[in-house]
Amino acid sequence: MIAKALQSDQTKNLVIAALSPKLQALIADTHVEDGIVTFLCSSAEKATLVRFDSIDLLSALRQHPKLGHIKKIQVRVVPTFLQTPNQSNHFTTGNKPKALESATENNNQINKISRLTAEQLEMLAQNLGSQPGSEELKASLEKLAKRG
Repeated sequence: MIAKALQSDQTKNLVIAALSPKLQALIADTHVEDGIVTFLCSSAEKATLVRFDSIDLLSALRQHPKLGHIKKIQVRVVPTFLQTPNQSNHFTTGNKPKALESATENNNQINKISRLTAEQLEMLAQNLGSQPGSEELKASLEKLAKRG
């Protein structure tokens, strides 16, 4: 069991070393198990960028003599407020996530929309006809526009 854990840790370190600095900055943590590499990212945007490069990365990993057994790459989103302390972005900063403070800040930033978007939503709501169901849509658009 100890030998398997050491081998897994060595494999993880080889995978991390194979990552470009760009990818290292996007990934919060890495897990390797049964030939599957799982990258954890703190946002959907970062996960999308990692997924975009994952095909090339998988090819590069398979060419490495000690990583030829890797058959799949998975990318998962784990927001920083849900990460455990050892899942912080240890590749670049080594900072630990601030649990609830980060969650509150992220939610406040996500819920706000730009003034231009708010104005466009308001105009769309005003221009809706009187078709059945349009009153609910109009109320929803107006409510959303108030976030700007």
